[in-house]
Amino acid sequence: MNLIKFSVIASLFCALSISAQAQNVKPKFKKFILVSYRPSGSGNKQFVRIENYREIDENGILYRSDNSFNDYYGDLTYDGRTTDTTYRIPDSLIIALNKVFNGSKKLTEHMITNKLPPGANFAGPFEFIAYTANDNTSDNLVIVPSFIDDEIRSLLEKIWRLPHSRIWKAGRVYRNKVIEAQVLKNHKASKYVPEIVEPPRVKELILKSN
Repeated sequence: MNLIKFSVIASLFCALSISAQAQNVKPKFKKFILVSYRPSGSGNKQFVRIENYREIDENGILYRSDNSFNDYYGDLTYDGRTTDTTYRIPDSLIIALNKVFNGSKKLTEHMITNKLPPGANFAGPFEFIAYTANDNTSDNLVIVPSFIDDEIRSLLEKIWRLPHSRIWKAGRVYRNKVIEAQVLKNHKASKYVPEIVEPPRVKELILKSN
């Protein structure tokens, strides 16, 4: 009987030890940001509107905010609603992120092309990633999803699919003017970004078919 009790206690201790170790995975970056956005305006009046925002800190804590707008094209405004959530991401995702966002490889090396196929249009949104590694090296990249390799694309898809709050706050949206300015600066400097072409509306398609 004592032997059985000892085995049970030992098993529980082992399980707790494994669980504790699993919670000790730390990011190899101090801060990671992922943004989906669309530019609007021109010249001094150009700005970007954040549609989705993800930030992961040095402890693996994720803050996510999602904006919903009545119109995603044309003269973009900030009228809409938002939802936000904060929690620790899974260790498995931290391990996967550590393989890429550790300062050892430039993000531009993950680009497989810098132009759309002939006749193709881009409906948006763009994505922007920026991070600071633990050695204080920083990097960022404006992304057209079809321009990057599977390694980066699969990681971003995992981040976008993380759980979120279902409670929407009407009449407000997430704003971050520092991030907006950073994204706009990099967007202007990225000569490979295509123009966003609004897809045909249902009504227009019906008229063309008649």
